[in-house]
Amino acid sequence: MFHFLNRIGSLDTERNKTSEVIETADGGWEGVILVCSQCAAKIPGESFLGKSRIKNELKSLIRSEKIVGVRVLEVSCLNVCEKNRIAVANTFSSEPGKKIAMVPAKTKAQQILKFFEIAREDSNF
Repeated sequence: MFHFLNRIGSLDTERNKTSEVIETADGGWEGVILVCSQCAAKIPGESFLGKSRIKNELKSLIRSEKIVGVRVLEVSCLNVCEKNRIAVANTFSSEPGKKIAMVPAKTKAQQILKFFEIAREDSNF
């Protein structure tokens, strides 16, 4: 078994010598809001053609409010499912209890941004 591990390790070392350097890129955003698509798909009216209503509303509101540095992404599962709730996570908060919100059906995007305390500096949410 160790012979197998050593052989794999030596292959990895050789690959690293010939591969290109990993680089970074600036995405233009500081944080991400993640919406669980599986949770949304289980609730009638919360998903249409594979896209969650909450994701679309959040993106529209963020654009209209001109909130910068935020990206909204759908993910397949956040592994915290609750019945009739949609898991919505944000990377902005380090405060316990504020990273993942279990959002009831029909919750408006404005309520979610307010919960996560994400707003434009001059916005009156």
